Amino acid sequence: KVRRKYTLEELDRWKTFVLNTTLQFDGFYQPEENNLHKWIWSNSSSSIKIKNYLSNRQYIKLKMKIYTGYLDDSNLIVELNGLKKMYKINSEGLEIIMDIQLESGENIIKLSTDAEKINAPNDLRELYFRIEELKLESI
Repeated sequence: KVRRKYTLEELDRWKTFVLNTTLQFDGFYQPEENNLHKWIWSNSSSSIKIKNYLSNRQYIKLKMKIYTGYLDDSNLIVELNGLKKMYKINSEGLEIIMDIQLESGENIIKLSTDAEKINAPNDLRELYFRIEELKLESI
């Protein structure tokens, strides 16, 4: 079934990516899920560290949907290897798609927001935004 959906070249790129890359999430809480969705909550600042163990570059596509707890717009700054981009996020969600050139070694995607903390009286976590449908694809 997998071979029908992907070409051999795509499978080879994905295999190279999986075998030579690690991910580390900082500033996030444990992933959560229900019958329909999977998500991960973040502090106001967090990062995704992607380690490329190859001596050459890899190219990936990062897809994610980001939500705050409020209808009012907030700013989300995404920084990767010195480049910054600002997005407007709210409770309706925003899909972000990024083509990323992974350098050899550690690559850090930094996320920070000025969103208001989620009002969850019985939850001691510092919740500011959540990411749903996080996907990495080798390109």
